[in-house]
Amino acid sequence: MALLLEGSLALLPRVPGLGAPSAPSLVRQLYLSDGPKLLVSCGQGDPDLSYVLRPGRCSFGGLEFQTTLENNQLGLRDDAASLDAPEVIVLGDSYAMGWGVEQDESYASRLEAQGGFRVLNAGIGSYGTARQIRLLERIDLRRARTVLIQYCANDFAENREWTSNGGTLPRRDPAWFDGVVEQQRAWSGYWPFKYTRVVWDRLLLPRVRRSFYALGWPGPSLNQSERGPGRRAEAEMAARILAASPQLAGLDVIVFELNFYNGHPGPSFLESLQELAASEEYRDALSRVRVVDLMSQLEPELYFRPDPHLNAAGHERVAELRLPMLAGSEAGSGERVTPDGRLR
Repeated sequence: MALLLEGSLALLPRVPGLGAPSAPSLVRQLYLSDGPKLLVSCGQGDPDLSYVLRPGRCSFGGLEFQTTLENNQLGLRDDAASLDAPEVIVLGDSYAMGWGVEQDESYASRLEAQGGFRVLNAGIGSYGTARQIRLLERIDLRRARTVLIQYCANDFAENREWTSNGGTLPRRDPAWFDGVVEQQRAWSGYWPFKYTRVVWDRLLLPRVRRSFYALGWPGPSLNQSERGPGRRAEAEMAARILAASPQLAGLDVIVFELNFYNGHPGPSFLESLQELAASEEYRDALSRVRVVDLMSQLEPELYFRPDPHLNAAGHERVAELRLPMLAGSEAGSGERVTPDGRLR
């Protein structure tokens, strides 16, 4: 029975329909335990940024896709010409990088093709807000007018690390990068009852612990990762990083969120960030920051299944939603955007 359970769990992400973006986290966690390993395929250690993409061509694939990355000399998924004084810079993690789609299908490439201005795709998988801003130090900003910052809920851990280290990120030696690569390789392999262990560690055990603690059983309090930081705390951390970033001076900054599809629970992170940007503490530092809700305009069919990233149609939708703002807004206008994406 144990072997039957293990085999069923291994096959579950491949069953048509069960891997939908809105599916229970069981399918997602099983898929991610075997999912694509970006650092193994395309990563290169970097002491200041942990890693960048390896310059040149590399292949990156998974259950639902097989893509080729063409990375320039800065380790970004874009051509060398885009490094020459881009007008628009796209920052973010795997969603911005174009996880699972071809180079010309990412929303950065679609913005450039449709808008007629030079766009640099500086999105790299796993980068939080702190690393994204630090990356700007390496980019030619002479003609830059707009920076698009894509936020994901898992950015919080890195952003908190930035705060605890006095507004900087720790340097990583080559041994750190090699260790992460070996860890990813190990996870991509198989060991006895791997999938049963994934279900227990990532889904069942946290629920059991929360249930016992709620009943008053003795034990440690839930740690931050189990409680979750809360969207307000995420926004406060992001606001601190944005406000402390001289790299953004004089630039129009547009912040939006892309996460796993979650049924549109509401843009609470964005609403909190917008409130902070208008507060007395941050009003001056964040006067050029605009906040846009995209998640409420992205439907399940715009995501892979079961991979939680946007497919080519999803990237096209993001480009369509952002293009009017880039083409028709003045930098520094101080405008905000309502949750439905309209300027006011």
